[in-house]
Amino acid sequence: TVESLDRIGTDTTAGAYHFTRSVVVQRPSSLYFDLKSEAKPSVNIIANYNGQQVTMQNTTNATWARTDTLGNIDSMLNDITRRFSVPIPFADIVYSDPYNAFIGPNTKGGLAGKETIDGVEYVRLEYADDLVGIKIWTTDSVDALPRRIELTYKKVAGEPKALIDFSAWNLNTSIADDAFTATINPAATELDFGTFVTNTMADKPE
Repeated sequence: TVESLDRIGTDTTAGAYHFTRSVVVQRPSSLYFDLKSEAKPSVNIIANYNGQQVTMQNTTNATWARTDTLGNIDSMLNDITRRFSVPIPFADIVYSDPYNAFIGPNTKGGLAGKETIDGVEYVRLEYADDLVGIKIWTTDSVDALPRRIELTYKKVAGEPKALIDFSAWNLNTSIADDAFTATINPAATELDFGTFVTNTMADKPE
């Protein structure tokens, strides 16, 4: 994916994070992602979940952190978001039921039009409730996958947006046996998980 996330806060000049992310999911309880940003300060974050622990590494500044959490991917994402206030815009996509993750009992919306992205025509769906506004660009085929998603966090100061462009869906990839096992640099410094998250989010993007 290619993603942008508005910096959360009251400073409207704070800018946004811009990064790419590769994600590997093996249900019910394994997830890996590798996030890279070339902006200054640059960052490379690697995360592994093996069904028991979440390990995150910042290879740019050689720090890492780990926390225990159990259950499937849905439970892990809910737990990490609740305990550490980590913004995970792609989470709704990797939940076991993305439709229910996006669409709640008070959500309203539907087909909003058509748009062309990189020469391909997509339908645009728009939904909203009191908490979040959602735009989804996808084809109108039965087995369609999202091409782009935009989320607007309506209850957060400044209503920040997250934009996710999907570039290379692969539903039949082969996964290495150790794909979800973290390999820690022996020279890296271990941090408390909450401190790791705070330090990572404190880096001001350009």
